[in-house]
This record gives sequence, C-alpha cells and structure tokens, in this order.
Amino acid sequence: MTATTKATRPSDSRRAALRKADDATVGGIPLVSNMFSIDRYFEAAEKLLNCFNVAYKERRLDDAYVYGRRFAKFSLDSLPSHQHYRAERHWLQKTKNNQDMADVVVKLETVVQWMDQEELQKEEEELRIGDGGLETRLVQTSD
Repeated sequence: MTATTKATRPSDSRRAALRKADDATVGGIPLVSNMFSIDRYFEAAEKLLNCFNVAYKERRLDDAYVYGRRFAKFSLDSLPSHQHYRAERHWLQKTKNNQDMADVVVKLETVVQWMDQEELQKEEEELRIGDGGLETRLVQTSD
C-alpha cells in the first residue's frame, strides 16, 4: 500500500454518517472558557465517559462510538486550552482524564472492530437473502 492509498474498513461509511450527524446536531466539541472553573469541564468529561462506558458495556455501538469520540476530542482538544489545566492542584484530575482518554481510544478501536463485524454480517446476510431469492425463482420457473 502506498502513502496515498487509504485502507477502507467495512464500517467507514457508517462511522462517517455518525460523525456527520453528531457534528450537525451538537455543533462540534464545545470551546472551553477560562471564565468557568476547570472543575466543571472535568465533570462534563466524566459524564461523557460514563455515557461511553454504559454504551460500550451494552454494545450499543453507534452510541459508544459517538460518546467515545466526543470524550476523546474534548479531552484532547478542549480541556488543555483552559488556563488552569496545567495547575498543580488539578494534577490528579488531569492524570485521571489522560488515563481515561487512553482507555477510551483503545475501546474505540474495539467498537470499530465490532462495527466492521456487524457490517460484514449485514453484507453476508444480504447476499444470502439475495441468493436465496434467486434460487427460489429458479425453482419456481423450472416446475
């Protein structure tokens, strides 16, 4: 594979649709304002994490993908922009959030693998049903 060739996965279009819908409804990841305590933002990240973990455990893959992506983007892109993010008194919250983010990224890859499996199963089922329909028509016309 060359550097310009991108590998595709069975769930690429499904995930693209989820990203597009999420960006359209939520409007992207919210900006962090220094006018509000960073504690509020860590709490918001924790709520997203909890939503992700519940969806992941229940294998609600679309929800898990959206919540996990929101959590990772918020933790990686938005939280570090707060002026108190690097303050010593928030070290434990920041460390926990970073550990949670690493865990979510690993689990997101698992979610994508599960989505790929689902999409492959759907394709196989569609082919099987399609072939079965052809066989049924052939049997009926040969009688």
